Amino acid sequence: MSESPYRLVVSKRRKTAAIQVKEGQVSVHVPPNTDQQWINQFVADHRIWIAKKIAQQAQLKNEKYQLKEGELFPILGDEKEIQFLRANQYGINVTDSSIKISFPDTDSKSKTVIKACIEFYLQTLAKEYFPKRCQEITQALDIPNQISEIRFKKTKSKWGHCTHKGVLQFNWLIMMSPIPVIDYLAAHECCHLIHPNHSKQFWNLVSSIEPGYQEARLWIKNNGHRLWFE
Repeated sequence: MSESPYRLVVSKRRKTAAIQVKEGQVSVHVPPNTDQQWINQFVADHRIWIAKKIAQQAQLKNEKYQLKEGELFPILGDEKEIQFLRANQYGINVTDSSIKISFPDTDSKSKTVIKACIEFYLQTLAKEYFPKRCQEITQALDIPNQISEIRFKKTKSKWGHCTHKGVLQFNWLIMMSPIPVIDYLAAHECCHLIHPNHSKQFWNLVSSIEPGYQEARLWIKNNGHRLWFE
């Protein structure tokens, strides 16, 4: 790596220096009064690691799905071709092999239209699927009234969440993944209604609902970075 610019972050809470690479940008976090020459040498000493991180993140970014005509995009784990149709009104129709997105001839912002249509479709799927599946799971766990609310939110770092008040939150982007993965996520958060931790008892409970949960966890680990679009 050549002498790449970096963002310097000085924090009173830090006692040691650290380098972070996010979306190709390098930041160096140091305690106050750290010598600038030392910082430059610190970055130089880690130039190979930084270059590898930048390359890895670029590769992961390239693996994300693209919202373009002719590209493949997954719905419930099945990749379908994005197709454009000219029509009098906006719309989306998902078939076994395609995602047909309709919009007027006068609309020049096709990417915005694709994004809005697919977001609407995935959110609708999530709002239809999760309440029913979570009800089935909580009945099986004999806690049918423990869920106080189910919410949906698009986030980059979290697929699901369960609060102590019984609020379950799901990232609707998970509807791009195969159904077994979606079912695992539902079981994971529902089991947190009983065990608000990741103890052995928690995982045993998850396994009682989804015996193949380990494969689903591995799928998310290997493919979760692809489930994002802007």
